[in-house]
Amino acid sequence: MHCYTHPHPIYTLNLTIGSNNQPVTLLVDTGSSDLWVVNSNNSWCSETSQGKGEYSDDDLDSEGYENELDHTRGYSHDCSVFGTFSPTDSDTWKATPDLFSIMYGGGSWANGTWGQDTITIEGVEINDVYIAQSDESNQNYGILGIGYQKNEATNGGFTDEPDFIYDNLPITMKNQGLIHKNTYSIYLDEISDTDSAVLLFGAIDHSKYTGDLMLFPVASNSTSLTIYLDGIYMGDGDSNVTIATGPARALLDTGAPMTTFPDDVMDAISDQIGAYSTTDAANYTTYFAECSSLEDQSFTFDFMGYNLTIPLSKFVVEKSGSNCTLGLNAGGLDSADGGFCIFGDTFLSNVYFVVDLDDNEMALGLANTECTCEDIEVITDTIPSATQAPNYSTSQSGFNYLTVATQSSKVVKNSGAVATATSSSQV
Repeated sequence: MHCYTHPHPIYTLNLTIGSNNQPVTLLVDTGSSDLWVVNSNNSWCSETSQGKGEYSDDDLDSEGYENELDHTRGYSHDCSVFGTFSPTDSDTWKATPDLFSIMYGGGSWANGTWGQDTITIEGVEINDVYIAQSDESNQNYGILGIGYQKNEATNGGFTDEPDFIYDNLPITMKNQGLIHKNTYSIYLDEISDTDSAVLLFGAIDHSKYTGDLMLFPVASNSTSLTIYLDGIYMGDGDSNVTIATGPARALLDTGAPMTTFPDDVMDAISDQIGAYSTTDAANYTTYFAECSSLEDQSFTFDFMGYNLTIPLSKFVVEKSGSNCTLGLNAGGLDSADGGFCIFGDTFLSNVYFVVDLDDNEMALGLANTECTCEDIEVITDTIPSATQAPNYSTSQSGFNYLTVATQSSKVVKNSGAVATATSSSQV
């Protein structure tokens, strides 16, 4: 996988589609479940623009990646950057009458129709894969969603047609004998413009994590990759200030660039480090802090008794003088109003995680960013070498929310299983 860092990090995978191997680059998204591509005749692409305006030099960065305001101005896109797909040029394309429509939490959307074709990833052919081709979309790249089947757009009421589910890519790979189980593992590495990120279908690479690999149940009755978060703390790792306590569901989402908290939780975090925010014309809020305020400060996230400590410096996405831009954001709702945590790329780049969609389990370990070696094991049963989290068997139900600590001076000691990441650079 490749990481594009501007304007926000996205992790992408190259593949080809159809009898003539048309190349496309797709965002890898554990937060959704559909594979869709930009049609070469997409009406929002600059080559076939229908009066939606043209880019100025300020609208594209040096790599051709769209700047943040593009999605609100109605401009056309340079769709050649990530590639498009022409169904009429593929002899193996089989169109279906089903309509495709999807909208994501960040505001991006796509409309089109469904079909099936062959895709090739790293020389491996997967036949009859369900693919949506978008006739219109407000972004210039497609999505490779690899979440639960029940989270597919066709099952979400996005169109007036009856809901249905289909075998998405991971299920299709299992059905065709390419993998033993509906599983995969993801290593994002540190956020930078590199190709060092790795997605393995049906296997785990033990060299990509350090310490214990901790096993968690997916939250009960969840349609997405959520696990239970019991607490958020900040401090030096030994004595921490309580920010919020759970249990509450937290989504692990590679399609989300930032790590997002409920508004009241983000306010408590900001108070702890003196962070401040600005909001641009597109209503996008960015958080900043003095870099010096982040020194020796860490988050500790308590996932079902497993304390995962990550330096705040790992959540810095840009530095300008003494100011640090944070890869953290507020979701728009307080906890009590339904706000929840989305652990996006700025968190996931610090961990190695394994997903077992058959057994409804996930495993987390601290990412090993120092080794370029491989120790790959095929997953044939349960996730290899994973140990159940201390509170794995604790019964949880419903959609619970975090409670922000009322006493900011309350100090707690770490307990249970502990994993601590080290800072790779000074802030």
